[in-house]
Order: sequence, then C-alpha cells, then structure tokens
Amino acid sequence: MTVSIAQVKQASIDAMKAGDVEKAKQLKTLYMKYQGDRLNKINSPTGGMFNALKRGIDQPLEGMATTARALGNTGLADTLSNAVDSVEGESASAQFMNQGGEGYDFRYLPKAVLEQTGQFAGSIASRGAGAALGGTLGSVVPGVGTATGAVVGGITAPIVFEATQQLGSIALERAKNNGREVPTKEDWTWATGSATGAGILNTLAPNMRGTLKRMLVEGGTEAAQSITTQAGASAQTDAGLNLDVKQAVGEGIIGAGSAGAVDTAIYPVTSLANRDPKPVVDPEAQQAFANRLQSIVKAGDENGNKFNLKDTDPNSNNGAVAVIDSAHKTIANQISDSADILKDELSIDNTFLVDDDATRAKKVRAKAAISIAKNKAKSVVTSDDMSIIAELVGDTPEGQTLINLIRESMELTRLHKQGYIGGLSQYTDKINPFAASGIYSSGASAGRQFLTAGSLIGAYSTLGASTAIQAGAIGGAKVIDAITGKKSKVRSYLDKNTGGKGFAKPYGLTKREKALKKQSEIEDANRVKRNIEAKEKALQQEQIYRNYIQNLDPNPESPQGKYQALTGLDTAGMKEMIKVIHNDPDSLPQDRAEMKSLLKSMRQGGRITGFGAHQLMNRIMDNDPEGYGKLRVTVPLDRQSAQAILQEHANENSPNYQRGIQDNQQFLESLSAALEADESISKISKASLKLAHIDMKNNLGVDPINSLQAIENRLIDQGVSQFDLDKYFVPYRDRVVQQQTATSPNQ
Repeated sequence: MTVSIAQVKQASIDAMKAGDVEKAKQLKTLYMKYQGDRLNKINSPTGGMFNALKRGIDQPLEGMATTARALGNTGLADTLSNAVDSVEGESASAQFMNQGGEGYDFRYLPKAVLEQTGQFAGSIASRGAGAALGGTLGSVVPGVGTATGAVVGGITAPIVFEATQQLGSIALERAKNNGREVPTKEDWTWATGSATGAGILNTLAPNMRGTLKRMLVEGGTEAAQSITTQAGASAQTDAGLNLDVKQAVGEGIIGAGSAGAVDTAIYPVTSLANRDPKPVVDPEAQQAFANRLQSIVKAGDENGNKFNLKDTDPNSNNGAVAVIDSAHKTIANQISDSADILKDELSIDNTFLVDDDATRAKKVRAKAAISIAKNKAKSVVTSDDMSIIAELVGDTPEGQTLINLIRESMELTRLHKQGYIGGLSQYTDKINPFAASGIYSSGASAGRQFLTAGSLIGAYSTLGASTAIQAGAIGGAKVIDAITGKKSKVRSYLDKNTGGKGFAKPYGLTKREKALKKQSEIEDANRVKRNIEAKEKALQQEQIYRNYIQNLDPNPESPQGKYQALTGLDTAGMKEMIKVIHNDPDSLPQDRAEMKSLLKSMRQGGRITGFGAHQLMNRIMDNDPEGYGKLRVTVPLDRQSAQAILQEHANENSPNYQRGIQDNQQFLESLSAALEADESISKISKASLKLAHIDMKNNLGVDPINSLQAIENRLIDQGVSQFDLDKYFVPYRDRVVQQQTATSPNQ
C-alpha cells in the first residue's frame, strides 16, 4: 500500500501526541526526506510542469495585487493575491536566468516558456480585475480623477492589463532606490510612464502574422519591456540608473518561446493534460430542476405575463433571473416544510437520554446543511452532509423528498454561480461598458463604472479605434448568439435537461400513512377484542343462566357466591329468600332494590348494589328455624369473615381503590409505550403483546389472577418468548398479584 507524504506527516504528529518522541523524530526525518525529494523533482528541468503553468497564471494577479496594495486598496489586493493557491517550487524563469552564474541555464527554457505561456493565459483571465483596479489610481495620479488613474488615462484594454501588473512594483522599487518605503507622487508619475510604455509594447506581437514574426517581435518587446521597467524604477534615483541587460535578454528569449508555444498549441495541450476533472453532475437533479423551471415559464408571473428566457437582464421582472428567483423561493419553502415535518427525527435531544454525542453531532450538521440549502448563493452541501441526512431520515418518504429538494437546490446554485449570460456574449460583455453584469455585488457595479470610464478615455486616446473594436466584437457576438440561441444559459440548460424523469418516486409509508395504519390496527384489534368479549360474555351469561335454572353452585367470587357464603343458602334457597323479601310488604325499598339487583346478577352476572340484605335473610331464617331456616344447606361464615367481604365491596367504590386502578392503567401504558418503541422484538410477538395489553387494560373480572394466568398461557401458546414476557407482561402481572394478595380476606 502506497503511503502519502501527508500520511507520514500526520503519523509523526500522532506519535508526538502519544508521547513516542523517538518514533515522531524518525517519521519527521522520513517526511523531510520525502518532501525534499518531491521538491527536487518539482524544481528539476522536467518536473513541476503544472506548477510552472499555475505560477504563470498567478504572476499577473500578484502584480496587480502589488499595485492595489501600494495604492491602499488592501481588500482588492488580498482578493487578487489569494485568487490562486500558493505554488510550490522555484520559478522556472529565475532558474533559466541563472542569477549569479554565467550565461543562461537552457535546461529550464522549456519550463520557463510554459511558465510564460501560463502568464499569458492568466493575463486574459485577469482582465476584469485590471479594469476594477483602475478605480484606486485617481487619488494618487493628478489630472485624471477618481474614475481611473493616469496609467489607464489614454491606453486601451490590452495595455491596462500589462501596465497594472508593473505599476505597483515599479513605484515601490523606485521609492526604495530613493531611500523611502512609501512611493511619492513623483514615484507614481515615473512608474506610470514606465508601466504604460511596457503595456504599449505588450500589444505589438499579437498583431503580427506568422509564428516566426510573432516570436521575434515578442522576444524584442519582452526585452524592451524589461529595460523600460528597470529604467522606470532606477532612473534619476539616489541609487542611480541600473539596467540588467542579461535579465532583459533572458526575458526576450522566454517571451519569444512563449509566443511560439501559443501558436503551436502547447498551452492548450498542457492545460488539457493538467486540467481538473469535470465536476460531478447529478442528472436526476438536473432533470427535476429543469422540469420545475419549465413549469414556471409556462405558468408565467403573478400577472400572467410569460417569462422570456432570452432576457438575461438581472433587473428584469420576467427574464431568466426572475425564473431562477421564483424557483429558489419555492424550493426554499419546500425544504422548510419538509424539515418541519421531520422535526421529531432531526431535533436534538438535550436531555442526552435519546441522542448520544455522535447522533447529536450528525443532527447539528444536518440542520446546518438544510439551512445552507435554502440560500441561493450558498456554500456547497457536501456528500458527507447528504449521507448524514440520508442516515437520519432517508428511510422515510419525507426524508427522501427533503434530500431531493436539497439536490435540486444545489443544482440551482450551480446554475446561478455560472452566470446567466452564455455563448460568445459571456466574453464580449466583459468589455461592454453598458451591459448588465448579472452579478450581484457592489464591486461588480464599481467595476462596470471603471470599465465605462476606461472605454471613454481609451476612445479619446485612440481616436475611436478602441470603440470600433469593442463595438464590432460585442455586436458580432450578439448576432452569433442570436442564431445559436446560446446567450441565455438558463435557456440552454432547459433545452438540454427538460423532459427527463427527474427523481425516482419516494418509497415507504409517510408519517401520516403510518399513523393511519397504526390507528387502523388499533381499531381492528379493538374490534376483534370486542367481538371476543361479546362472545365470551354471551357464553358466560349462558352458563350463569344455566346455573340459575339448574340450581347449580355459582362462582364463589361472584355476588351470588358471596351472598350464599354469608347466608349458608344454595341457589334454590337464594331464589326463595329473594321472593320472600321482595314480596313482603314490610320490606324496605333498599332491600327490595338489592334483591332485584341480586336476582339479575344470578341470571346474567354482573355487580349488585350491595350485600346489606344478607342480614335480613339470616334474621328471617334464624327466627323461623323450622321453616325458612331449613333452606340453609351449610353454616354461614362467621361475622368476622362476613365483615371482610363487606369491606372488600366497600373498597371497590372508595377513592383509594379507584386511584389504584388509575395507577395500574398508567403502569400498563408505560409498558405499552416501551413495547411500541422496541424494534428488536418480532412483529408477531409485538402484535400478541399489544392485544394482551388491551385485555389487561379492561376489567379482569372477579378473579384477576386467574384472568392474567389465562392471558399468559395464551401468549406462551402464541410463541412469545420468556424474555419478552418478562419485559412486557410479568411486571404488570406481579403488580396485580401483589395487590390481590394484600387485599385478600384470608390474609
């Protein structure tokens, strides 16, 4: 396995953190060796070719940055200086110059030519920056004003780009030669003249025809430019005139080579070989976003006016920019709605009882990514962020919708950042002082003002020649783009991507569908339970009535069973005593009502109004031992036992008894909630336990312990494991058993 330099460096750091100093030193030595070998390779005549090209692109920007910083515009200076990352290795041009040695090191000429070729490409890319830079010159150079400096006063665009690279460094060098750090007005005046001269020379070679002629002219002008800038920095200074002919000739040789390289396509081939890979595209997001844009275009604005995608004016209310703005508002609102639906899944639990540190960190990143996705000119939501969101909510249709919206929002941002003007116009509009920029920043507006001023001054200084060139380029580009239809990037985007399928339909049940399904399952379970209970009740009533008709003994725990235990009567005797008391005109109304309630319970089951009439029955039988007394078939319970039965009945209606029922219900609900949240239990066992909880929540009858035992046996028969029983059934069963044991009259 190949180990990178970065991995060696990190291993050294990790070893030092771990206290292994010796290992850290060894790894550091290895890192330094690798680093040295790599730099040696980069600095070799044939190595670091991409670095040379990159340095050439960076050099004009750094030159402009020096000028901007010398003029006090540090913001622009920093922007220009940081536009290209720092480049490793030595300058190939400096190596070719062989400073301190005799002659030139021609081994480095091809690399130096490549470096100069890169500088040529960098000059083209930095033209917009050169126009903006001119805005800082007017406060220093007299007679021109704030629109542009003397360096751009009477020169056209190609001259500006070269001159702005040289101006700052010449002024600073001249100040240094005069024993100062800050350039004076005089220094700037000399620098302006030298930089302008160098800029004018820079325009000669591109106008030549033929590779050889261009090479000769470019070589001569590069040498002349070097002499011009050297003279501007040293002439009539305290240090005296200092001209380095070797430097000038060397720059001429490199310049001639770069002109030939451009003509023979070395630069395009090199850039192709070293270019960055194409950015990853998202075809589904492109199709979905294009279809959305197409729908907006067809619908029109709020007044029904059709959108015109050919209109790239950023201030237009029905152009391409307005379509993107409309799509952005809709997508941002949809992202907010989706995130709100998923707030339970994405919200951070601050109690630390549900979310561990890793989950909390993921939710923080997910919320940040969602916030970023709602902005048009946003930072990119990374693939790691998308993976985290997918991990948290990707298994739900709402989560899949949210992810798709973010992907579509990223596509919107990519299109927005590319700009709205395409075709040839995207290049020619940069030299059109009256074109709408389409870029939303105060700097863009200022740059446009500078370009306008520079164009007017250039037109004056060239007697209109520069204006003719500008107008021809701009007008020609517009004609070509009108024919090809490529001026609007939004329109081109729709032509390429509209009509595709877009995103796949989200799968799975939505939260609403899950809630409805759960409610339906509960209703089905309750319906089944009610049917079972109704059948069981019917069977129970049938058995009770059969016992009543056949004078069979009842359940000892039933009201009839307790009455018979208190009186010593059997079923037939109970019927007779009920008839006697009910038909006796002297019986109290409450006694008659109790007998009526008792008779109904004997026939159908159910509770009675009370047990007080048992004393009346015993008194009647005690007063007539030879008559009604003979109805007794056994000795009644003693008074103490009878009192316990009566107390138990009274407890059923007491506040404490009802409170105990409520406590049991709450305890059972907590078990049900835990069961619902448990994903480890099988679906069949969960369903069986849910039905059992429904049974346990209702009245367990006169013998709760036996009822719970029956439920437990049923669960075992249904295959519920002992582990799941211990977790979701046994705690409630033991609670009821303890309560029943504590209130038993035998205790």
